[in-house]
Amino acid sequence: MSHELRTPLNGVIGFTRQMLKTGLSTNQRDYMSTIERSANNLLSIINDVLDFSKLEAGKLVLESIPFPLRATPDETLVLLAPSAHEKGLEITVCLEKQVPDNVIGDPLRLQQILINLIGNAIKFTERGHIDLRVELRHLSITRAELEIQVHDTGIGISEQQQSQLFQAFRQADASISRRHGGTGLGLVITQKLVHEMGGEIAFHSRQNQGSTFWVQVHLDLNPNAPAIPRMLDDLHATPLAYIEPHPAVAKAVQEMLSITPLQVQHFASLDDLPDAHFPLLLMGLPVSDSHPATLSDALIARLRAHADSVLLALPSEMMLFADDLRARGIAGCIAKPVSLTRLLPMLLDLNIRHSDAAPRGVRQPLTVMAVDDNPANLKLIGALLEEQVQNIILCDNASQAIHQARQHRLDVILMDIQMPDIDGIRASEIIRSLPQHADCRGHGACAGWRTRAVDRRRHE
Repeated sequence: MSHELRTPLNGVIGFTRQMLKTGLSTNQRDYMSTIERSANNLLSIINDVLDFSKLEAGKLVLESIPFPLRATPDETLVLLAPSAHEKGLEITVCLEKQVPDNVIGDPLRLQQILINLIGNAIKFTERGHIDLRVELRHLSITRAELEIQVHDTGIGISEQQQSQLFQAFRQADASISRRHGGTGLGLVITQKLVHEMGGEIAFHSRQNQGSTFWVQVHLDLNPNAPAIPRMLDDLHATPLAYIEPHPAVAKAVQEMLSITPLQVQHFASLDDLPDAHFPLLLMGLPVSDSHPATLSDALIARLRAHADSVLLALPSEMMLFADDLRARGIAGCIAKPVSLTRLLPMLLDLNIRHSDAAPRGVRQPLTVMAVDDNPANLKLIGALLEEQVQNIILCDNASQAIHQARQHRLDVILMDIQMPDIDGIRASEIIRSLPQHADCRGHGACAGWRTRAVDRRRHE
């Protein structure tokens, strides 16, 4: 049932986003944005109801797979930041230096916990900021106990309403569902998922003074984790000027950068910058000031006079102007909130090559094959790939994919798992056994359209 409900909606959402990239009138863009929001809201409700049903029936099975822990908060915030930035809310993220990265667990369910907690914080906060923090509570040879904290400056929860928080289909205030939407299942699902992970969830809140939710989860350490690359050595003692007016954001980013060998100096404004020249300069734009006119040619000239390479941390909607900013001399743009997962590759590229990465819009010289038995999914994947790579092969079944793999040398294969004739995992095994693909040294991965690959062979 979940596949039948989610797949059509994903098609609606995906093609709506494609339409929003085209030349639409103001009214058309407004209509398409409304369709996208409505479809996402419906998908969220469907996901909540289906997950709650599985949890109640005891049929939800957690995965136990290796994954990079530090990427999970970043991926979550990339999804949620636009909603926060639309409301003028800053988001900060900080993972303690001691938090391990190579762990074993269920990354999608951990992300679901984060989405529920951060999504609620955004929903019930009208001004101020939202902070995500991950701390290490205990570390043994095989396991790590982590505490995840989500703090907001929102409306808070009264003592009377707090008793209803973890009741299914109940909102703390009956008017909440009318004003903010939702099923009232988010925290119930979060609590059950946390308990499934052997953890606990708690909160502290005062009405009109904000809330803090924290969860403690246990994750196994990955004994086969790859060695930590020494690329950071290339940044040793490199000075970086960091300009950010928001105190909470500045504090979080400085703490995040403290685990790198960079020499970071923070300044609240460009006017505070000394008469000095830096190899790197990172400036954050306030989310309340997300308009391209803010970045005048004169301002960019001032920034470039102070540094070899200037990077901008932009509110989500300002990323639309990243290409234009690069053409005007900005070395790189990163969406807020700043994370090491996305920032470090940019800094390393600038420091080593002294040039920005290939500009967006340049298609990579790759041959990519996508395989999916759902026509809408396949068409959408093809449309997305056209923007990124030069050669695309689309197949609607596994037999056709195997035939194409015999005819072509493929760089990347996107393979659906659930297909009627041959499943995606078996098709991938056959393809990797072909002579022209025998020298493949990468990791194969199969993915369903919002379907989780639970077969352990996908990690072989």
